This record gives sequence, C-alpha cells and structure tokens, in this order.
Amino acid sequence: MPPLDWQVGPGEYWTIIGQNGCGKTTLLRSLLGLMPKLGGTASLIPSTRYFPQTDAESTDIPARVWDIVAGGLEANLSFLNPLYLFKSRRTIAQTLRELDLTPLRHRQYATLSPGERQRTMLARTMVSGPKLIFLDEATSAMDPHHAMACFAILDDYRKRHQASVVSISHHLSAQSDVTTHILAFVGNSYLMGPKDTVLRDPAYVSSMGKFSHEANESLLLQETNPC
Repeated sequence: MPPLDWQVGPGEYWTIIGQNGCGKTTLLRSLLGLMPKLGGTASLIPSTRYFPQTDAESTDIPARVWDIVAGGLEANLSFLNPLYLFKSRRTIAQTLRELDLTPLRHRQYATLSPGERQRTMLARTMVSGPKLIFLDEATSAMDPHHAMACFAILDDYRKRHQASVVSISHHLSAQSDVTTHILAFVGNSYLMGPKDTVLRDPAYVSSMGKFSHEANESLLLQETNPC
C-alpha cells in the first residue's frame, strides 16, 4: 500500500469504502491516536469528534437518552456562566429533535432498540458542534428511513457550519447524494478525490462495481461487490 497523503477540507463530506479487512477502521483509529501509527504524522483540529463502531446490542449504560446526549457537551468551567445551563438544555433539545429522539428523551438506554441506541450516540457526537466528525458505520443498525434521515442531518449540519464529515460505510449508495469526496481502498492501493472522479476511474469500476445516473443526475453506486 503506497503512503497516504490526505487532507480533508472545510465543508467536505468524505466516504471511505473498501472490502472488509482493508484497513478503514485502522486508518481512522490511527489518525485519532487511538492506536500506534505505522509511520508518518497526522494533524487534527481541536473540535473533532469520533463515532466508533459500537456494539448495538450493548445495554450496560445505566442512563437516560437525555443524559447520554448531554454528556457530549464540554462543560469545562460552565458553572461560572449562569447562562450555560439554559443554553446547553436548548442545544440538547434541538439535537434530540433533529435525530427524532425527543419522544425517547426520558427512556433508559438499555431499553432502546439497536437503531435507537445508534441515533442516541450520534446525537452525543454532534451536540457539541464539532468542526470535524469521524463516523465508523454509524447507521449500521438503523432502518433505512432513519439511516437516510441521519445522513441528511449530517449533510445539513456540514453545510450550515462549514464542518467536515468522514464516514466509513459499507453502503455508498445510502449516502451518495451527500458525499462530496471518496477514499476507496482498491486492491493494494487506493483512489481518492471528488466523488464523480473516483466513481468513473477504471480501477474503481473494475474492482468495486458499476454506476449510473438517475434522471435527477444523482450518482448512485450499484454495487456488484459489496464492501
């Protein structure tokens, strides 16, 4: 595998794809300093959040949905700011609404479905207003409706805040409309760049699948070799 020279710009939505075991999760964990790097350096902005692969069946968190999402805010010396409590509650409530979690705000995490747990953890990731979000199969346990809704929320958030999103996914077609750039692991190498450029690359087409244009000119992957 050749060295990876990669820069994520403001407002970009990167989708990382590749077959199982190609190193997608290892790459993110190395960038975040969660495991040793094989070499090179990585620089991240301070306002970075990571949504890791999660055990959607885990029920060992004794807390309400509201409390879990609230834990994503950095309080620091918030007790010195009399407006913090009001502002934080408003931010939490807004994030819960965006992810369709308001009816569940008082529910215990252990009683949620796997998809509801993933939405709760995604809300926790987003609530602090990060400028760079890393996601590792963040919607794997969600039904198609909520998965598409979450990608739309992330896309809207990215545009409003000029934030960047980097998402590992086994289903590019589910987030093709919001993806601006792709990093694709192909064989012993990789392809990277704007979405349309990568999807038209002969190496990508021969290894990963074929693509077609819908009537609305939205580029959708029709995977013949799921990642």
